[in-house]
Amino acid sequence: LSIQETIWIDDIDPQDGYLTNQEDLKRYWNLDGEMTLENKSLVIKKGNITRLKLYEPNQPDFSNDIKLNAIFTPQTPSYQISLTLQNYEGKFEISIKDNTAELFVDGASHESKSFKLSNNQIKVEFYYFDGDLSCKINNEILFKLPIVKKFRDAKFNTSQHIAIDVQNGPVAVSNISIKRDIYYKVSSGHNFYDMTPFYVPKECYVMIGDNVTYSHDSRGWKLCTIDIPEKGKVIFESQSRDVDGKGNTVIVDKHGNKYVINGYANYDSSEGYPFVHEKYIVGKALFIWWPAKRGLTLIR
Repeated sequence: LSIQETIWIDDIDPQDGYLTNQEDLKRYWNLDGEMTLENKSLVIKKGNITRLKLYEPNQPDFSNDIKLNAIFTPQTPSYQISLTLQNYEGKFEISIKDNTAELFVDGASHESKSFKLSNNQIKVEFYYFDGDLSCKINNEILFKLPIVKKFRDAKFNTSQHIAIDVQNGPVAVSNISIKRDIYYKVSSGHNFYDMTPFYVPKECYVMIGDNVTYSHDSRGWKLCTIDIPEKGKVIFESQSRDVDGKGNTVIVDKHGNKYVINGYANYDSSEGYPFVHEKYIVGKALFIWWPAKRGLTLIR
């Protein structure tokens, strides 16, 4: 089992994209050119929309993998569209002109292919994932090629961006969707290491929280020791430590005894304690309740 497993996170409503209202669109994208928002579609006569923040710049644990989806409906027989995805591996562009798509890598033409419209629409999935660049048009893979990593420990760079550009329109753009590939990251002091396999003991489980960056879960759980005056050494699990409404530290030891310590108290020593034995699992998860906009969802 490796701690770096992959899930796609879509940060907007997948049905309407950013095109529900002008305010949402402007909050995420820079708009430049002749365009109007009409019935959940952005009709671009000539111009581009650019998103500079692929990731949160203050969050160090970003992933370089990203997917851009959109549906284009040309309103004239002749049209020209381009999609750009630039991350720290390079700049990748799909240029679509009159039913022919051409892939550019770092400004150089790589390959071109023709395709057919589907109900006068062009459904594009353009993504970089685990070192591979891929592009689907109307559910057919047109391009797929491995990209050699240029930088292994890159930092957030404001030149990273995604863009949609219409050079010859008008073209209606709808169902814009961005998916980020989020990894469960580990950092200094955690029980596991990135891309390093670890082994789960028999009849034990690894517990992973829903916040991929900050959840206090098996990555950080410790078996701690603290010396409490008049009580002696107390052993407790790090996830049992809490702070009450008065700012006091509350811990529960391995026997279920509760201790309240004035003020914030840290532990004296600790050791990794990442696994939960099945005998301590007393219930079964039934529902997903967050994000709230999805409502209460029954787990299959």
